[in-house]
Amino acid sequence: MQRTENYLNVIGRAKEGLGLQRVRQDLDQLAERLAVEYPASNAGVGIAAVPYDELMTGDARKPLLLLLGAVCGVLLMAASNVAHLLLARSAARRQELTVRAALGANRWRLLRQSFAETLLLVFGGGLLGVLIAIWMLRLLEPMFPDALPRREEIAVDGVVLGFAFVATLVVGVFCGLAPAMVAWRTNLDATLKGTRHAIAGSLATRSRVVILVQVTLSVVLLVSAVLLVQSFRNVLAVDAGFAAADVKVLSVSLPGQFFVQDGEFQAGRVVEHFEQASERVGALPGVDAVGLVNHVPLGGDISGTRFTIEKRPPLGPEDVPTAGYRVVSPTYLSVMRARLVKGRFFRRSDRPDTAPVLVINESMAKRFWASQDPVGARIRRGGTDSTAPFATIVGVVADMKQDGLDQGVEPEIYIPHTQFPWPEMKLVVRTSRSLSDVAPEIRRALFALSPAPSIQAIRTLDDVIWTTVKARAFTSTLLTAFSVLALLLATLGVYAVTAYATSRRTKEIAVRVALGAHPSSILRAVMGETMRLVGFGLALGAVGAYGVARIMSSALFGISVFDGSTYAAGALVVAAVAALATWGPARQVLRVDPVVALRVE
Repeated sequence: MQRTENYLNVIGRAKEGLGLQRVRQDLDQLAERLAVEYPASNAGVGIAAVPYDELMTGDARKPLLLLLGAVCGVLLMAASNVAHLLLARSAARRQELTVRAALGANRWRLLRQSFAETLLLVFGGGLLGVLIAIWMLRLLEPMFPDALPRREEIAVDGVVLGFAFVATLVVGVFCGLAPAMVAWRTNLDATLKGTRHAIAGSLATRSRVVILVQVTLSVVLLVSAVLLVQSFRNVLAVDAGFAAADVKVLSVSLPGQFFVQDGEFQAGRVVEHFEQASERVGALPGVDAVGLVNHVPLGGDISGTRFTIEKRPPLGPEDVPTAGYRVVSPTYLSVMRARLVKGRFFRRSDRPDTAPVLVINESMAKRFWASQDPVGARIRRGGTDSTAPFATIVGVVADMKQDGLDQGVEPEIYIPHTQFPWPEMKLVVRTSRSLSDVAPEIRRALFALSPAPSIQAIRTLDDVIWTTVKARAFTSTLLTAFSVLALLLATLGVYAVTAYATSRRTKEIAVRVALGAHPSSILRAVMGETMRLVGFGLALGAVGAYGVARIMSSALFGISVFDGSTYAAGALVVAAVAALATWGPARQVLRVDPVVALRVE
């Protein structure tokens, strides 16, 4: 191992009481000392300390927290709906409770009965929710992104059941508190005399709160979902810089005893073996072309190196530039259908005994040669003390995405496998045949080699790309489902509140109709009261959605945190649904015969 090799990760446990900030300060001081002692290899090289739990969760942390927030929002909407319905039911049963109190039932007994009825209902819903969760888990398991930490351990186990029990209990107490207070405050004289103003006022206040909660959370979830879905679509529309369709990829490794003999790396044997592998696979029916690369684009791996440019020495050891590099066969770039910007691709004549050559990407050409032509320039891998030979740049290709479709492209060097043999390569096969059809033939062709290489699963390049966006698809799909559920709950909530409110105003509306009020004016009055609350909820929802969008801004791509059309569309959808939910009960009460309504009252 050499000091220039900076690829190792070290796992350590900090002393008790030693915080992360102190650890990072100590490592910075260590890096500075190493840079002074070994400037050729350590100048400009730092040491980063990352908490292990953060390393394990990685990019999955924010999406999971976002989904947890969505779950809590939907739970709050459902709980507020149930609480309002139970309170309305308690108001309707107030006469019954009063009679029971008159017959000797004390307040504690009425309170226990109210809570028991609520908890029975809520725990029934909780049990149904657990059963649905088990079913949904099986349905969603294929969608889990590979980056999801400990995904194989996700299950409805004892911890989940315990959490579900506690959550159900909390919801039960939340939903049952208001009805229980109705039972506790039962007043015999007031109820028998028909006094209902206190309970009516309490219900009116809670009704307004329910509408605000429903509308606000619906807008937040709907706008957040649309932002993520649009970001996902924008990512899929990105040009990767290569043609992934009809490309199959498999990893091929040579046994160590084949390419290392007497402690010496057998470069010629490695090159010859992979050339034979390419020829055998390329001869299969329906195979158009075969290439080799050590790290396939968007596959999650890339090697890096320092380099120096001939006749352009760095000002100091810390100024040595870096670039990623991929070892490729002469046919790789054409198989990937990379676009040649300048110069040429590699040729089969680029052999170990010929002058070293390189191809670079467009980002590297722009960064280090700007307005100059890099073709013909020579660079050498390694730092200022490197003894590697200079290699001539023979071509420049358009950028190909490296780490993700939503990530930028860094400088990259392509090195011919014939001049820099690599014992583990990815075979890139372009064929229109299906994966299930061609995979067995590829395996047989490779296993016929001597020695037979180790082969990993054969995948399509589209699958490789999908792996990089799977987390986005997972998050946007679930958040969209939650937003639709929230919209449904908001519809039910607004409908229930409006229906109860209009039923309480049946006598008033009947009188107005009897006095000649036009139905349309009554309809506007009834709907207007609710829609004013909806409008306030839309404003609160827009503010909340903006706050959530700011938090998840790192997950957005190609769309602004405050995209006007998205916010407007979300608000219009919620407003339309709320208006429809309000119109139904308001229209229904107008159909009641005023004479019948007044007689009933």
